[in-house]
Amino acid sequence: MAIEYRGCRKLVYAEVLTDTADGMTFGEVKPLAPVQQIQREVSRSSATTFYDNVAANTITAEGAEVNKFVIAVPTDEVLSDIEGKYYDPEAKIYSDSPLTGKQYAVGYVLGEQGDEADEDFCWKLEAGETFETPQAVIAYSAEGIDGMSQAFHHFIREHLITYRHDKAYKPVLFNSWEGCYFNFNTESVISYIDDAIKIGTELFVLDDGWFGARNSDRLGLGDWYVNRQKVDLHKIIAHCKEKGIKFGIWFEPEMVNPVSDLYAAHPDYVPGEPDAAELSLHRHQLHLDFSAKEVVDNIYAQMKAFLEEYPVSYIKWDYNRVVNEHFSRHYPADRQGEIYHRMMLGYYDLIGRLTREYPDIMFEGCSSGGGRFDLGTLYFCPQIWTSDESDPSQRIAIQYNTSLGYPLSTIGAHVNDSKVSSYKTKAILALFGTYGYEMNPNILTASEQEELREIAEIYCKYHQSVIGNGTLYHLLSPNEGNLMCMQSVSKDQTASLVILMNYRKEHAQFRVIRLRGLDPEKQYKNSYTGTVHSGTFYMERGIDFSRDCFASINCRLVILTEEA
Repeated sequence: MAIEYRGCRKLVYAEVLTDTADGMTFGEVKPLAPVQQIQREVSRSSATTFYDNVAANTITAEGAEVNKFVIAVPTDEVLSDIEGKYYDPEAKIYSDSPLTGKQYAVGYVLGEQGDEADEDFCWKLEAGETFETPQAVIAYSAEGIDGMSQAFHHFIREHLITYRHDKAYKPVLFNSWEGCYFNFNTESVISYIDDAIKIGTELFVLDDGWFGARNSDRLGLGDWYVNRQKVDLHKIIAHCKEKGIKFGIWFEPEMVNPVSDLYAAHPDYVPGEPDAAELSLHRHQLHLDFSAKEVVDNIYAQMKAFLEEYPVSYIKWDYNRVVNEHFSRHYPADRQGEIYHRMMLGYYDLIGRLTREYPDIMFEGCSSGGGRFDLGTLYFCPQIWTSDESDPSQRIAIQYNTSLGYPLSTIGAHVNDSKVSSYKTKAILALFGTYGYEMNPNILTASEQEELREIAEIYCKYHQSVIGNGTLYHLLSPNEGNLMCMQSVSKDQTASLVILMNYRKEHAQFRVIRLRGLDPEKQYKNSYTGTVHSGTFYMERGIDFSRDCFASINCRLVILTEEA
C-alpha cells in the first residue's frame, strides 16, 4: 500500500557507534538524499472461515511492515563517506582506499520546525488538552462529475451555510468600487444610488474609502470609524431607506496600514519579531496578529460600535494580502509553530461573534477576489466574491469551474464596464452567480440601462427558485472546447435556465444541446424558439442552435417554463 509521510523531505544517515542489547548510539546525522517515493509492504495471508454457516475470507497481516524509500542519486561526497573511499571536494572525484568497516543507519526526518518544515506547524499540547483538526468533506457519486458536484451543492446549502435568510430572495446588489474607487463624497454616492436603482438595484454597497484617513490604499486600514469630513453615512443610509433599497458596507478587519491610528497606538498588534529591521508590506498594508485575543477584541469593538450606530444589511469582508511574518509577540518561543493556525482561529472567532450577534446581516467573503473561497468561510458567509477578474472572457471558465464544487448561490458575480462584450452578455453570465453590478451608473446610456433592467427582471422572477435553490447541470465545458453551457432546474421542475456561451467567433454549424433534469412528462415552452415540447424531447432531441452565428464572447440565455 503506498503511503506518504507528510513533511518527509530527506533521508539521513549516521555512523553506528555502538550496537548493544541496551540500544544503539550514533555519530553525526547527515543528509543522504531527497526522497522520491515511499512504499509500505506488509506480508499478508488469508483463510476461509465460517460464521453461522456463512463462508468468509479472513485476511490477516503477518510479519513486520517494511517501508521502502526510493531516493535521488546521492552525491559523490555522501557515497564516498558511506563506502569508505577518499573524496577530493575540489576535483569532485573519489578513489579507492582501505575499507573502514564502519556501519551506518539510515532514517527519515519528519517535518519538524526549521528549514525542512512543511508549513512550520507545531502545536504544543499540555496534559489534558485536546486539539481539534480541520474537517474535510468527501463526496462519491456513481453518476459522474455532476452527481458528485450536486452532492457538494446539497451539503453546502443544507448542512453548512448558517445564514438564516440563505434560501430567501437576495436583493440585486450594486457595489461602488469600480465606479469611483476612493473618489467620492456624500452627494456623488447619492447620485450613484439614484442611477443604480434605474437598473434594478435593491442593495447599495459602499466599498473601500469611507473610514479613517482612507483616501488611498496607503492610509487608514484598522481605523474603523466613519470619516465624517468625507461622507455623511447617516444621510446616505436614510436616502437608501427613502428609495426603498438596503445599504451595505465594506470592511477589511484583518489588516492595518502603518499610517493609521491603530498601528501608531499598537505596533505590537502586527506579527513579526520585535527587533526586525522592517516588516513586509503588500498593497501598503500589514497583517494583524489575529492569533492574539487582544487584537481580535479590538477590531470586534470597533466593528460593533459601527454596527450599533449604522443599520446595514450587508457586509463585504475583504482580505487582500498573505501572511509573511508569522512570529507573534503574544506567545512564547515554544508556541510559535501554532501562529498560522491561531490566526485562522482568530478570523473564525471574530466573524463568528459578529454573525451570531447580527444574524440578519448578510456577510460576503472576499480575498483579493477568490483567494479564500472555502467551506470555512461559507459557514459564516453565504456567498464569496469569486474573482476580481470580471472580464467575461475570463469569467466563463472561472464561474464554470467554481460551480463544480460550489453552488451558484455562493458564487459572487457582477456586471462591470468591461468592453469585451455587451452589458447583456455580462449580465446573463452574472445571472449564473449571485448577480450584481460594479460600474459607474451615472454614465450608462438609456439602451444600456434597458439591457440591464431586462436581466434584472429575469433575476427577480427566476433566480431564487432556479439558480439559488435549483439543481445545476454542466452540459459543455469551456476547458474542452469553444463553448460553455450550464443548465439549472428548479426543484419542482417547472422552470429551467440555460446559458450557452462561446469564446471565439463561430459561424453556423451543428450545435444541438441536450438538456437534463426536466420532468419527462411535463410540457415546456422555451424562449429561444418559442415552441413547446415535452421534457423527454428536450433531453433526447435537445435545442438546435446550428443556424446561429456567434460573435466573440457571446451569450444565449434560454428560459424554459412549464405549459399547462
